[in-house]
Parts: sequence; C-alpha cells; structure tokens
Amino acid sequence: MLRSTLHFFGDNYYPTAEIYTQRRSAPGIMDIAYLRYYKSDTIDGPMATSVAAHRWTAPMLALMEHLKPAVKSAQTTSPAIFLETRGAVSIKDAMTGSLYNLRFASTTINIIEKGSHAGIDAKSFGIITPYLAQLHVYEQALRKLHSEFPDAGFNHVLVGTTDSMEGNERPIIIFDSGVTNLVGFTNDKGRCLARAKDIVIVVAQPAKLETFDHVDTELKEVYKLAHDRKLVRYLRDDHVLYAHRYVSTRVQLNQLNLDEIENANL
Repeated sequence: MLRSTLHFFGDNYYPTAEIYTQRRSAPGIMDIAYLRYYKSDTIDGPMATSVAAHRWTAPMLALMEHLKPAVKSAQTTSPAIFLETRGAVSIKDAMTGSLYNLRFASTTINIIEKGSHAGIDAKSFGIITPYLAQLHVYEQALRKLHSEFPDAGFNHVLVGTTDSMEGNERPIIIFDSGVTNLVGFTNDKGRCLARAKDIVIVVAQPAKLETFDHVDTELKEVYKLAHDRKLVRYLRDDHVLYAHRYVSTRVQLNQLNLDEIENANL
C-alpha cells in the first residue's frame, strides 16, 4: 500500500473510523484493552506476528518465569503480565498531595534491574505512573542504578505520567497504578496498556479499590478480564520483589500518612 490510512479516510470523506488491526505490539498485548474499550477481539497485522520484530518478548517471559513462575499455561506465553500485590500501601505526600507507593516502585525497579543483568537492554524499558511523587521515587532509584552501573543504560529508562506518555512507546512498558484504596487516576482508559511493543506489565492491587458511583473502577474491570484469561500472577505478602535497596522517598510524612500506614497494616 502506497496510501496512508489517514489519506484513505480523508479522500473518501469518512469522518470517523474504528480500526481493529494492530501492527505494533506482540500478539496478546492489546487483547485486554481491545476487549474493554472496543468490545472486540484484536486482529494482528503481519509485523505484530513477526518474532524478529519483538526481540525482548521471549527473554522477558523467561525472566518473569524466574521471578514469579506461571501457574496457568496462558501465563507462559502471553506478553501481557498482570501482577497483583498484597500489603502495598499508597501514601500521600504531605507537601504536594501526590501519592507514592514504595512496594509498587520496588517491584518495578527490581524487574528492570534483574532484566538488565539478564541481558535485556535497560533502554528498552518504560515506566508509566499517574503520580508525580511516585515518578520522583523512580527517578531517584534510576539515578542510583546509573551511578552503580554507568554503562547499563538505566539513565535512558523512559519514565512518565499517563498524560506525558501520549505518543511514546517502548518495547517493555511497566504500568504502576499507584493506588491501593482510592480510585485516583485509575479511571484513565487505554493509554497505559497500549504503549508497549514486546511486553506490558501491570503492577496493581485492585482488590481493595473503592467503587466509583457504585461502579467498579477501570483497573478492577481490566483485572477481571485478565483474571478470566488466567493472566494474573499473585505476589504473596513477603515476595522478594517488594524491597529494593534504591527505592526510598524524600517526601515528608505527616500524622495522616502515619495513620494510613498503621491502618493498612491492621
């Protein structure tokens, strides 16, 4: 084809169109997003099914099998990985009001560092998180990793919010939902699941999220679909991914924060 899709619709005066063929991501990455937002199964184009076009899919599946072994056969081959944590607490920064979650951040940074040590290019990773306080936790951890391993490429890991990731992509995207009880920004649709080419990993704790106008949040609905497809991997309370030497925070705690931590541990 020598004509672009945009020119085709413009020349025929079509005001809108829905395209169900995806040509960028490895087969399986877009399935949950298409089911949730388009009520359709994904149609994969030729490049999507090319193994050569998705060089990090197999190495990342092998890494995740080592970090959290699959318990369902679908998990061994699907490039869409949904991690459900237990015991994570989202804390509000007393100065800015933004949220951060050290257990989510540790899980994400551990995956990236262990992936780098396994031969996966750190520049291939991207992190999406809705909260600036959490973004700063990631930036600080990645700076320390870059200082320890200056040639590994940790300074090139793409880190952004849901909005700033519009138009960006990486072979491997990790979406840190950030929240464990409030709805927060988790009702944003689609973008967080559609930025990856080879692997998408979602880190969340949807079980305790509140409802919104008596309706489950987008994150809960997405995890329901993932659960139906047997793609959710559950991390136990004491999982090794929950702690990382470089994940810390400089934000200020106030009494409300301390109460939140205490109540979450009851």
